[in-house]
Amino acid sequence: MNNVNGRNISFSYLGLRLVKDCIIAPVVEELFFRKFIQGNLVKRYSNAFALISASILFTLYHKDLNSSFQIFILGIVLGIIFQKTQRIEYSILFHSIANFVIYAINYYYAEKSMQNNSYNLIYITLGLIIIMIGILILKRGDNLYEKSRENL
Repeated sequence: MNNVNGRNISFSYLGLRLVKDCIIAPVVEELFFRKFIQGNLVKRYSNAFALISASILFTLYHKDLNSSFQIFILGIVLGIIFQKTQRIEYSILFHSIANFVIYAINYYYAEKSMQNNSYNLIYITLGLIIIMIGILILKRGDNLYEKSRENL
């Protein structure tokens, strides 16, 4: 199998990257940037300041100038999910989904660069649609759970 640079890479390498990028990184990053940073900033400052500050730090952490806007937007979306739900597992889940979508697109379109701005808008839009559908599903699930508890 070839990667973007034409080198042969193994499925085990791809599998390890998938685990790292779609499971480990979202858990660690969300616990740090949302739960710890954003959670502590909101205790002293406004929700907006905490959200923007954590998202800026999230962007700087990724050290990718070409994708910094997209990473910042993802940070904002993940921060809003955490703010609205107060459940870190939701932001972890959506971070994992976003990383998987990017991973799958990079794998499928290995000959195309993610840095191509004409594709970035498509990726952002697709990611936001997936996240919004997920929020609606989770919100509906929480409402159904609350209704079932009321009936007990």
